Amino acid sequence: MKHLKTTKTTISYKYRDAKKLTPAIIRKAKWPRDIKFLCFEPDGGVMKMDRPLKLGVPWHKFSGGVIFMQKRDALPAQVFNGGKSSLRAVTLKGGRKLSSLYTSSQNRYYNVVWKGLLGRHMKEESRTFNRESLPKLTGCTVNNGRRPVALVAGDKYKVKLLGTFAWFITWIWIDPALKGPMRDKARSMIIDWLRKRPLKHLVAYVNTFNIPSQKFFLKLGFKPIRLVFYERDGIGS
Repeated sequence: MKHLKTTKTTISYKYRDAKKLTPAIIRKAKWPRDIKFLCFEPDGGVMKMDRPLKLGVPWHKFSGGVIFMQKRDALPAQVFNGGKSSLRAVTLKGGRKLSSLYTSSQNRYYNVVWKGLLGRHMKEESRTFNRESLPKLTGCTVNNGRRPVALVAGDKYKVKLLGTFAWFITWIWIDPALKGPMRDKARSMIIDWLRKRPLKHLVAYVNTFNIPSQKFFLKLGFKPIRLVFYERDGIGS
Protein backbone atom coordinates (compact mmCIF):
# COMPACT_ATOMS: atom_id res chain seq x y z
CA MET A 1 0.00 0.00 0.00
CA LYS A 2 1.57 3.27 -1.16
CA HIS A 3 0.45 6.75 -0.15
CA LEU A 4 -0.29 8.83 -3.25
CA LYS A 5 -1.61 12.18 -2.11
CA THR A 6 -3.63 14.05 0.48
CA THR A 7 -6.07 16.85 -0.23
CA LYS A 8 -8.41 18.80 2.04
CA THR A 9 -11.04 16.08 1.72
CA THR A 10 -9.30 12.87 0.61
CA ILE A 11 -6.28 10.74 1.41
CA SER A 12 -5.40 8.34 -1.41
CA TYR A 13 -3.40 5.13 -1.54
CA LYS A 14 -2.42 2.83 -4.35
CA TYR A 15 -3.20 -0.83 -3.77
CA ARG A 16 -2.44 -3.50 -6.34
CA ASP A 17 -5.62 -5.55 -6.02
CA ALA A 18 -8.61 -3.91 -4.33
CA LYS A 19 -10.48 -7.24 -4.31
CA LYS A 20 -7.99 -8.46 -1.70
CA LEU A 21 -8.49 -5.57 0.68
CA THR A 22 -9.45 -6.67 4.19
CA PRO A 23 -10.63 -4.71 7.24
CA ALA A 24 -7.18 -5.23 8.78
CA ILE A 25 -5.43 -3.72 5.74
CA ILE A 26 -7.86 -0.82 5.61
CA ARG A 27 -7.27 -0.07 9.28
CA LYS A 28 -3.51 0.13 8.67
CA ALA A 29 -4.01 3.06 6.33
CA LYS A 30 -3.23 6.39 7.96
CA TRP A 31 -6.53 8.27 7.84
CA PRO A 32 -6.40 11.59 9.75
CA ARG A 33 -9.57 12.61 11.52
CA ASP A 34 -9.88 15.85 9.57
CA ILE A 35 -9.88 14.02 6.21
CA LYS A 36 -13.32 12.95 5.03
CA PHE A 37 -12.54 10.22 2.47
CA LEU A 38 -10.14 7.28 2.34
CA CYS A 39 -9.53 6.33 -1.31
CA PHE A 40 -7.79 3.33 -2.88
CA GLU A 41 -6.60 3.61 -6.48
CA PRO A 42 -5.75 0.41 -8.38
CA ASP A 43 -2.71 -0.15 -10.56
CA GLY A 44 -3.41 1.10 -14.06
CA GLY A 45 -6.34 3.18 -12.85
CA VAL A 46 -8.95 0.43 -13.28
CA MET A 47 -9.80 -2.37 -10.86
CA LYS A 48 -9.72 -5.83 -12.42
CA MET A 49 -13.25 -6.76 -11.57
CA ASP A 50 -15.53 -9.08 -13.52
CA ARG A 51 -17.94 -9.70 -10.66
CA PRO A 52 -19.27 -7.64 -7.73
CA LEU A 53 -16.82 -6.66 -5.02
CA LYS A 54 -17.54 -8.28 -1.67
CA LEU A 55 -15.55 -6.99 1.29
CA GLY A 56 -15.77 -8.44 4.77
CA VAL A 57 -16.10 -5.00 6.26
CA PRO A 58 -17.89 -4.15 9.55
CA TRP A 59 -20.41 -1.70 8.11
CA HIS A 60 -21.37 -0.35 11.51
CA LYS A 61 -17.86 1.13 11.60
CA PHE A 62 -17.41 2.58 8.13
CA SER A 63 -19.01 2.50 4.71
CA GLY A 64 -17.46 2.07 1.30
CA GLY A 65 -18.34 2.21 -2.32
CA VAL A 66 -17.03 1.65 -5.82
CA ILE A 67 -16.79 4.51 -8.32
CA PHE A 68 -17.67 3.21 -11.79
CA MET A 69 -16.96 5.01 -15.05
CA GLN A 70 -17.91 4.40 -18.68
CA LYS A 71 -17.71 6.36 -21.92
CA ARG A 72 -21.19 7.39 -22.98
CA ASP A 73 -20.69 6.20 -26.55
CA ALA A 74 -19.45 2.81 -25.32
CA LEU A 75 -22.83 1.94 -23.82
CA PRO A 76 -24.39 -0.88 -25.81
CA ALA A 77 -26.94 0.24 -28.41
CA GLN A 78 -30.38 -0.97 -27.45
CA VAL A 79 -32.40 -3.19 -29.78
CA PHE A 80 -35.76 -4.26 -28.38
CA ASN A 81 -37.43 -7.24 -30.01
CA GLY A 82 -40.31 -7.63 -27.61
CA GLY A 83 -43.00 -6.21 -29.88
CA LYS A 84 -45.15 -3.17 -29.15
CA SER A 85 -45.00 -1.67 -25.69
CA SER A 86 -47.17 0.69 -23.68
CA LEU A 87 -44.09 2.18 -22.01
CA ARG A 88 -43.16 5.79 -22.70
CA ALA A 89 -40.04 7.73 -21.65
CA VAL A 90 -40.40 11.30 -20.38
CA THR A 91 -37.49 13.63 -19.54
CA LEU A 92 -37.89 15.81 -16.45
CA LYS A 93 -35.68 18.73 -15.44
CA GLY A 94 -35.96 19.32 -11.73
CA GLY A 95 -39.36 20.13 -10.31
CA ARG A 96 -41.70 18.54 -7.80
CA LYS A 97 -42.63 15.51 -9.93
CA LEU A 98 -39.03 14.34 -10.34
CA SER A 99 -38.15 15.05 -6.70
CA SER A 100 -41.21 13.20 -5.42
CA LEU A 101 -40.59 10.07 -7.50
CA TYR A 102 -36.87 10.18 -6.72
CA THR A 103 -37.31 10.33 -2.94
CA SER A 104 -40.23 7.89 -2.76
CA SER A 105 -38.50 5.21 -4.85
CA GLN A 106 -35.19 5.72 -3.07
CA ASN A 107 -36.80 5.47 0.37
CA ARG A 108 -38.59 2.25 -0.53
CA TYR A 109 -35.93 0.48 -2.57
CA TYR A 110 -32.73 1.78 -0.96
CA ASN A 111 -33.19 3.27 2.49
CA VAL A 112 -35.52 0.51 3.68
CA VAL A 113 -33.74 -2.36 1.91
CA TRP A 114 -30.28 -1.40 3.20
CA LYS A 115 -31.39 0.12 6.50
CA GLY A 116 -29.05 -2.00 8.61
CA LEU A 117 -25.99 -1.06 6.54
CA LEU A 118 -26.46 2.69 6.19
CA GLY A 119 -24.10 4.51 8.53
CA ARG A 120 -24.69 7.86 10.18
CA HIS A 121 -22.51 9.81 7.76
CA MET A 122 -24.11 8.16 4.76
CA LYS A 123 -27.55 9.23 5.96
CA GLU A 124 -26.32 12.78 6.54
CA GLU A 125 -24.84 12.92 3.02
CA SER A 126 -28.12 11.69 1.57
CA ARG A 127 -30.16 14.33 3.40
CA THR A 128 -27.77 17.07 2.28
CA PHE A 129 -27.89 15.86 -1.32
CA ASN A 130 -31.68 15.72 -1.39
CA ARG A 131 -31.91 19.22 0.06
CA GLU A 132 -29.25 20.94 -2.07
CA SER A 133 -28.75 18.93 -5.28
CA LEU A 134 -31.97 17.04 -5.97
CA PRO A 135 -33.85 20.13 -7.28
CA LYS A 136 -31.14 20.59 -9.94
CA LEU A 137 -31.19 17.05 -11.36
CA THR A 138 -32.35 15.97 -14.78
CA GLY A 139 -34.11 12.64 -15.03
CA CYS A 140 -36.09 10.31 -17.21
CA THR A 141 -39.17 8.46 -16.07
CA VAL A 142 -40.52 5.44 -17.87
CA ASN A 143 -44.30 5.40 -17.59
CA ASN A 144 -46.79 2.63 -18.16
CA GLY A 145 -49.83 4.74 -18.89
CA ARG A 146 -49.79 7.31 -16.08
CA ARG A 147 -47.84 5.13 -13.67
CA PRO A 148 -44.05 5.56 -13.36
CA VAL A 149 -42.28 2.19 -13.48
CA ALA A 150 -38.65 3.28 -13.84
CA LEU A 151 -36.44 6.29 -13.22
CA VAL A 152 -32.89 7.42 -13.94
CA ALA A 153 -31.51 10.75 -12.75
CA GLY A 154 -28.24 12.64 -12.57
CA ASP A 155 -26.31 15.83 -13.26
CA LYS A 156 -22.92 17.02 -14.47
CA TYR A 157 -20.15 16.59 -11.93
CA LYS A 158 -16.49 17.66 -11.91
CA VAL A 159 -14.38 14.49 -11.94
CA LYS A 160 -10.88 15.48 -10.93
CA LEU A 161 -9.19 12.35 -12.30
CA LEU A 162 -10.62 13.22 -15.74
CA GLY A 163 -9.89 16.91 -15.40
CA THR A 164 -13.34 17.64 -16.75
CA PHE A 165 -17.06 17.17 -16.13
CA ALA A 166 -18.84 13.84 -16.43
CA TRP A 167 -22.49 12.86 -16.10
CA PHE A 168 -23.00 11.57 -12.56
CA ILE A 169 -25.79 8.98 -12.31
CA THR A 170 -27.28 9.47 -8.86
CA TRP A 171 -30.20 7.03 -8.97
CA ILE A 172 -31.62 4.26 -11.14
CA TRP A 173 -34.80 2.42 -10.26
CA ILE A 174 -36.88 -0.12 -12.14
CA ASP A 175 -40.09 -1.39 -10.56
CA PRO A 176 -39.41 -4.99 -9.45
CA ALA A 177 -42.97 -5.84 -10.46
CA LEU A 178 -41.98 -5.39 -14.12
CA LYS A 179 -41.16 -8.76 -15.65
CA GLY A 180 -40.04 -10.19 -18.97
CA PRO A 181 -40.24 -7.99 -22.09
CA MET A 182 -41.67 -5.02 -20.15
CA ARG A 183 -38.65 -4.96 -17.83
CA ASP A 184 -36.25 -5.36 -20.76
CA LYS A 185 -37.93 -2.45 -22.52
CA ALA A 186 -37.77 -0.18 -19.46
CA ARG A 187 -34.09 -1.00 -19.04
CA SER A 188 -33.36 -0.31 -22.70
CA MET A 189 -35.13 3.07 -22.45
CA ILE A 190 -32.98 4.05 -19.49
CA ILE A 191 -29.80 3.08 -21.33
CA ASP A 192 -30.91 4.94 -24.46
CA TRP A 193 -31.47 8.05 -22.36
CA LEU A 194 -27.99 7.76 -20.84
CA ARG A 195 -26.49 7.44 -24.32
CA LYS A 196 -27.93 10.88 -25.11
CA ARG A 197 -26.38 12.72 -22.16
CA PRO A 198 -24.39 15.83 -23.14
CA LEU A 199 -21.07 14.69 -21.60
CA LYS A 200 -18.65 12.06 -22.86
CA HIS A 201 -18.25 10.11 -19.62
CA LEU A 202 -20.74 8.62 -17.18
CA VAL A 203 -19.89 7.95 -13.54
CA ALA A 204 -21.73 6.26 -10.69
CA TYR A 205 -21.05 5.52 -7.02
CA VAL A 206 -22.27 2.13 -5.76
CA ASN A 207 -22.04 0.85 -2.19
CA THR A 208 -19.96 -2.29 -1.84
CA PHE A 209 -22.91 -4.02 -0.17
CA ASN A 210 -25.23 -3.23 -3.09
CA ILE A 211 -24.46 -6.29 -5.21
CA PRO A 212 -27.44 -5.90 -7.63
CA SER A 213 -26.34 -2.38 -8.61
CA GLN A 214 -22.73 -3.47 -9.05
CA LYS A 215 -23.93 -6.22 -11.40
CA PHE A 216 -26.03 -3.69 -13.34
CA PHE A 217 -23.08 -1.40 -14.06
CA LEU A 218 -20.61 -4.20 -14.74
CA LYS A 219 -23.01 -5.69 -17.28
CA LEU A 220 -23.09 -2.33 -19.08
CA GLY A 221 -19.31 -2.29 -19.30
CA PHE A 222 -18.66 0.28 -16.57
CA LYS A 223 -15.13 0.11 -15.17
CA PRO A 224 -14.46 0.31 -11.42
CA ILE A 225 -11.85 3.03 -11.00
CA ARG A 226 -11.80 3.81 -7.27
CA LEU A 227 -12.74 2.31 -3.93
CA VAL A 228 -13.76 4.96 -1.40
CA PHE A 229 -14.55 4.78 2.31
CA TYR A 230 -16.19 7.60 4.21
CA GLU A 231 -17.76 6.34 7.43
CA ARG A 232 -15.55 7.45 10.31
CA ASP A 233 -16.95 5.94 13.53
CA GLY A 234 -14.09 4.17 15.28
CA ILE A 235 -11.77 4.32 12.25
CA GLY A 236 -8.74 6.44 11.50
CA SER A 237 -5.88 8.01 13.42
